[in-house]
Amino acid sequence: MFICSPPPQTVTHLKVILHVFIGVTLGLLFQDAGHDGSKTVNNLGYLIICSAYLCYTSLMPAVLRFPQELPVIKKENFNNWYDLKTYYLAVLVTGVPMQIWYSFVYSVPSYVLTGQPLELSRFAMFVLVLAAVTVLADAIGNVIGTLVNPINGTFIGAITTCAMIVFAGFLVLISHMNQVMRTVSYVSFMRYSFEALVLSLYAFGRKPLECPDDKEYCHLLYPTSIIKEFSFKYDNYWHDVIILLIEVVIVRIIAYFTLSRNVKKSS
Repeated sequence: MFICSPPPQTVTHLKVILHVFIGVTLGLLFQDAGHDGSKTVNNLGYLIICSAYLCYTSLMPAVLRFPQELPVIKKENFNNWYDLKTYYLAVLVTGVPMQIWYSFVYSVPSYVLTGQPLELSRFAMFVLVLAAVTVLADAIGNVIGTLVNPINGTFIGAITTCAMIVFAGFLVLISHMNQVMRTVSYVSFMRYSFEALVLSLYAFGRKPLECPDDKEYCHLLYPTSIIKEFSFKYDNYWHDVIILLIEVVIVRIIAYFTLSRNVKKSS
């Protein structure tokens, strides 16, 4: 799998450069929003954009991966060159670390430039959530790619991501949703990632934010009020991370069976 992967200079390096570029761009766009009490809403917007960006950039390539490789997989698996489980494990071993690396290289410049707390523990928690989102989006893309053709898969992937963002709790607060929509929001992995990102930056004893001298009043100045405003639970970080990781495992298993079904049907 490592040997057959595209040359690093044409794919991997390009992705790293783009992630760094987007990280710097968003960092400059939301500059100092992390510690400025008058820009708290902007900073929360930055968090949801982080999840959405990494979700899109992981899900879309994943939708196209298996359909492109299916003819080769079908022939080699039919010839008993390797078991499908071995192939799928190789995909995970070579792909998952790269997805985590992409989330890390994006996070470093954007985290620093946006003025988030320079604490190693908070940064690690921040990256952990984004890495989980990246790996989960890649798995969802694999499922979609093995169920429908690439054209329909690209459309379904985009619509799925948009739906997840709507129910994340930023565009519409969880407390403002009716009971039915609030129940539906539990399906959205963006809800868990957004809450975990907010808690990684504002929970765990975060001191009040700075209110600039030229501002008469900063409404969301205290971290506890931010968490309460968005109806998050103060100690839910690890609960959210565990849910994301469980979803990664479940979706990866589903992706294997949909791939297996596709290979057998093609054979």
